Amino acid sequence: MKIKLFLVISIILVTTSISATRFNIGTAAGISQLNDSYKSGTNVLLSGEFTSRTGLGLTFGSGVIQHPSDSNYEDLTTIPLTVGIKYYVTPKNPISIYMGVHTGIYLLSSGYDSSTFGFGGEAGFRFKIDRNTQLFMGARLDSYSDDTTSQDFSSTLYNVGVSFALGESKKNKQSMKRRKLEKELKSPRQIKRPRLKPRRTPGY
Repeated sequence: MKIKLFLVISIILVTTSISATRFNIGTAAGISQLNDSYKSGTNVLLSGEFTSRTGLGLTFGSGVIQHPSDSNYEDLTTIPLTVGIKYYVTPKNPISIYMGVHTGIYLLSSGYDSSTFGFGGEAGFRFKIDRNTQLFMGARLDSYSDDTTSQDFSSTLYNVGVSFALGESKKNKQSMKRRKLEKELKSPRQIKRPRLKPRRTPGY
């Protein structure tokens, strides 16, 4: 199941990267919850995203997720290295719902497996501040297992974050220039005519 999910995401990632029009980089932070054996912790995530005008995005990210132990287990610190896809329901609107899936390698702290394969999903709201700045508020689920302690983890993150646009594709810039030119051609031209000074009649 995990291999099939990874293959499907890989195919969509390649297709999305070809048609991507913007690149965004962002960060998010919030609360992390695991299970009864661990206390609520904190997390900080970093992400990059190639987004197309259709609302489909290619994502990759990392960060640090902390789960302090509330039992005999060691404190768990996880570093996810993931790739995924994200979809914005109404990408052109100021506010949009988004949802996504991701998969990758999860690096675990001492006392657990050094690394494990996992996957997850996310959903939330995106708020446009201006053309290049966006705010996010959402939840994320990461599922992975640990053979050392024989545990299956489902880590839930509740985060707020911000992202900034760093650039647009050459194709998108050309498209914007073309639309601007078409708009100027359709708008009525206002021709400024020079004001003529009244001619004076010579006196006798």
